[in-house]
Amino acid sequence: MDNLEDRSVHGETGASVPGSNKPADGGFTNNVRQSVAMDVQAQLGKPTVENTIAMIMANVPAEIMGADNKLLARKQKELKKLPIVVGDVVSEMWIEYIRDWEKSKFMMVPTDKIVGSVAPGHNDWTYEHRPNKIIEIAKSLRKTDKELIENTFNFFDRFSSDRVLLKSVNGPAGPLFFIVSGVHRVTACKLIKLPYVPAQVEEHKLRPDLQIFSPEKSMADEWQRKIDRGLIKGNIEAGRSRIDERVYYGLTIEKQVLPWMHLSIPGLVAVNRVYNELYPQSLDILNIPEAALFDEEAFDRFLKQG
Repeated sequence: MDNLEDRSVHGETGASVPGSNKPADGGFTNNVRQSVAMDVQAQLGKPTVENTIAMIMANVPAEIMGADNKLLARKQKELKKLPIVVGDVVSEMWIEYIRDWEKSKFMMVPTDKIVGSVAPGHNDWTYEHRPNKIIEIAKSLRKTDKELIENTFNFFDRFSSDRVLLKSVNGPAGPLFFIVSGVHRVTACKLIKLPYVPAQVEEHKLRPDLQIFSPEKSMADEWQRKIDRGLIKGNIEAGRSRIDERVYYGLTIEKQVLPWMHLSIPGLVAVNRVYNELYPQSLDILNIPEAALFDEEAFDRFLKQG
């Protein structure tokens, strides 16, 4: 670990998107299985301005097409009801900027499967750091003007960071998507009920060399219980920082039964709830009691019962 004098305290154990009903490797999600997130393009074809205009015309309700600012503002407030993984939890997942443009894909992403943003303050879908920007984009999209839509989604510049940028995280039944850039545009698509968003997508994978750090012994103990339970395969190291003399704990993950299993219990349960809402009963295949999947205290008891 950087700036750490290592001491081992480790342990080890052994519209819908198409997906698998069973996790790979005896229950572990893993980095070599085919990404279900990338199959959407095969269903819908390559994102184009023309396809997006046709989608708007076919799917945006007449009420939204004719809505004035007052009605759009009221509809925007209703977005608070939509499922979301809050920004702090997304950050805890170590979602990063797109690292490999060659492996990322420009594709049509199901709008309802976009469930959060890396923005720390993104705690519900009414969030906007530029006032009135969401309604402005929504009104622009419903005009179905070719130039406006091209400027919104940037169809032609393959390596443009001006596109909506997403990371996909693959669960046992299909992916969740998280916004790296473009939160106002995605929210505008949710506001006008557009079923798909043209976006550049990269599958999120924890790098083999990445250690997840915490200064909290309680967090290291929680990781260890997950390792003991067979929910994570990996190891924990501890060391003292040369900078502030604090002891830090680092988790290196080889595999885990869910790609968010390393989260603290509140974050883990929050993601489970959202995932179950979008993919009902899909977490039933895990060797975890249903009550523990969706309740913080129950999951803590499950870990401690050993």
